[in-house]
Amino acid sequence: MNGLTKKKIDMKFRITFIEDIDMNDYPDFCDAFCAEAEVFENGDWREATEAELDTINDEHRDSVNEAIFDQQMYL
Repeated sequence: MNGLTKKKIDMKFRITFIEDIDMNDYPDFCDAFCAEAEVFENGDWREATEAELDTINDEHRDSVNEAIFDQQMYL
């Protein structure tokens, strides 16, 4: 190990849309990803930037998976 550690970035966010949900990939849904989200900042919700979406998809996969299972109810 090179001594570098990856710090998980904490942010308050809500996922509004998941893309590429393939029911044939249940339960992993490895191709699905958060395509749209909102971030809570300075007392208001705003649209997440591309960098923030990357962070959500990379560092908050549990939240993405939870949103997939919530969204699949409406498919």
